[in-house]
Amino acid sequence: MLKVDICEEEITISTKEELEVVHWTCDEWKEDPSIVPAIANAIHLAHTDPEKLITINIKHIEAQIRIKYRG
Repeated sequence: MLKVDICEEEITISTKEELEVVHWTCDEWKEDPSIVPAIANAIHLAHTDPEKLITINIKHIEAQIRIKYRG
């Protein structure tokens, strides 16, 4: 299960282990409104097919794991 946090300034989808799957700030969607459908799709996938969302973003998640557990 993924956690979806929608705030006024940002949207973050993360794992139960607190690893970020995707993250956007309001500046990003204000500067480039064309990303809004991708954000909506990510929120939808977080609720309907979280495994697919994780698979799509696996490199980002793996990089966080390497940093978190290094040394």
